[in-house]
Amino acid sequence: MTICPFFAPLTKLDGMSIKQIMNSQTAPLPIDDPELSGFNVADVLEARAIRMESHRKRVRTRAKLLAVAARELEKVGYEALTVEAITSRAGIVRATFYLYFKSKCDIVSAVIRMYWALMYARLPRGRGRFSFAQSIHRSNAYMVNLSSENSNLFAAKNTLLRENDAIARRASSINDKWAISSCES
Repeated sequence: MTICPFFAPLTKLDGMSIKQIMNSQTAPLPIDDPELSGFNVADVLEARAIRMESHRKRVRTRAKLLAVAARELEKVGYEALTVEAITSRAGIVRATFYLYFKSKCDIVSAVIRMYWALMYARLPRGRGRFSFAQSIHRSNAYMVNLSSENSNLFAAKNTLLRENDAIARRASSINDKWAISSCES
């Protein structure tokens, strides 16, 4: 029987047991570390839309629609979000919305993709300054803070997975590929 190598490090890492690794934490982590605070995706996308003012109109309009959709999603949630509300708040006509996105589902998917790109770009890096246990703690604190800052976005993601078969199949395919690649020997 082949044991998945992905799970092998859970018992031993560099000759140390998990208990030894977790007990090797040398210093407490600062609670107020700004690198761990996370971000609100609507705030980031709004700031990005403002920075896009010198770009072509098509780029500015798309950035504005994403920012408005993120803010509306944060306020009312996915179920109450409407294309009409997004276009009204963005100050554009409904037909212009459909030049950029096919539906509410499409724009929310784009906001979620932006969230994941931002999350990975802002992931706290230890650069060898922290023990293994501290690194795990930092990653967990970052993810918890992100979840609390963007709770309606996570709820929307779950709704999209239930409502849209194509998105659910893509997520399943990504998970399958990850599981296979992490268990290859």
